[in-house]
Amino acid sequence: MQNAQDVEELVQDTLLGALDNIHHFRGDASLKTWVYRIAIHKVQDHLKSKQRIKRKATIISIDGTENLKIADPGHFVHPGILLENKEDVERLFAAINELAENQKIALVLAKIDHKSYGEIAELMQLSTKAVESLVARAKQNLKNSLEKGRTNRVKKSNE
Repeated sequence: MQNAQDVEELVQDTLLGALDNIHHFRGDASLKTWVYRIAIHKVQDHLKSKQRIKRKATIISIDGTENLKIADPGHFVHPGILLENKEDVERLFAAINELAENQKIALVLAKIDHKSYGEIAELMQLSTKAVESLVARAKQNLKNSLEKGRTNRVKKSNE
């Protein structure tokens, strides 16, 4: 999540959801893992609802191609990441947002939340090997997307 208000709301929803459903906690995993799974589901639901809204509001570029707006970079706030070049950060997060949902979750948990592949496997209810594969594919897809964007920017600046 890239918006502090959304994060605060989702944390609150997660904690309330955990409290409301504590009687469903079976103890198969740690309480922390159970709450983390609730958080992942809340984030997925939030992103799906944003996707429904995005489908209704597209931005048409000058050349006539449709582009969905991934995030509002003017309101981009992420306290854990301080990078000098805001445009690079915007491009990176736009590329992350284009990843398949499982790739995005695995990559964010591994690279931003610094979770081990074992922890991610438990949270996503996958094998460690599957998580390794998801992160590797996410990194490759990010690399391809960012290189493609860089090539397009160079072509436009040479025109």
